[in-house]
Amino acid sequence: MNNYNFPKSWHLSVQTIQELGILLKTDPNTLKSTAKSSGKRYRQIPIKGRILSVPNNSLKIIQSTILKELLDFEFPPYVHGGIKRRSIITNATSHQCKEWVVCFDIRKFFPSVHLSKIKRALLELKCSEEVIRTLSHLTTYNFQLPQGAPTSPALANLVLFRLDSRISKLCKIHKYSYSRFFDDLTISGNKDPKVLLRKIKDIIKQEGYLLNKNPKKLRIQNSSAEQVVTGIIVNEKTLRIPKATLNQIKVLLTKLAQGLLPIEGVENPLKLQESIKGKIDFLSMVDPALKKPLLTLWNGVDWGLYGSSLN
Repeated sequence: MNNYNFPKSWHLSVQTIQELGILLKTDPNTLKSTAKSSGKRYRQIPIKGRILSVPNNSLKIIQSTILKELLDFEFPPYVHGGIKRRSIITNATSHQCKEWVVCFDIRKFFPSVHLSKIKRALLELKCSEEVIRTLSHLTTYNFQLPQGAPTSPALANLVLFRLDSRISKLCKIHKYSYSRFFDDLTISGNKDPKVLLRKIKDIIKQEGYLLNKNPKKLRIQNSSAEQVVTGIIVNEKTLRIPKATLNQIKVLLTKLAQGLLPIEGVENPLKLQESIKGKIDFLSMVDPALKKPLLTLWNGVDWGLYGSSLN
């Protein structure tokens, strides 16, 4: 199996559990016992057709420390998911005003990151077998990368390092831009992308992953129509929100304000509020002009009617 080819500056060189404990400011015996029982420390939460595996508080604290103290790498500029000061907005910006924009994703990415991939990455980061075993059990669930763990985005970026590098170099040769937001990959340029896309498919397969063939997930977009990257229109120099996305939140807020959404239809009012507020914040980041009208709709809702309020 080929190496990931990580930069030497990333090498952790952790050889004992005692060293690991010092780095993570955690008792070594606690690390070992938590790793041994990690499979019992998750709960399953279904959300939007996916199952999140969320660690309990004690494991989450350790994972957050691992992220901060061990996995805080300076990933290349084309990687946008799970990195401070990068987002779906910075990801979309990479592809503005291009003749062709192609969006695709890796099929069942998180489940396809097996424990063995994590172990191989940690081995290349110069950790001992004992440390590799402990860290890999602290950050995986059922031998897979769990969606819902703080460490999963960084580990995903780590195991995709070589894939990213290969696709980026290929795109550079073809004068194309490349970016990745978690398992969403995007390329853009001014030449027909069909030949390039075939080569990228080969790279994805060689790296041990599968391309999602769902037409909604594999989109070849010409500039003659709306080009959408991670939910944002990139045809022009100014990023825009698709009308359908904007209308969806407007309709929902209007129904709530008019009492047209029955109270019994809102299973968790606080979560609904948090979700809507998050969407308003995101839409306003993309287009600041949307903030005032959306907040006007938000303020028109009597949230107390639904049993809770963020205000």
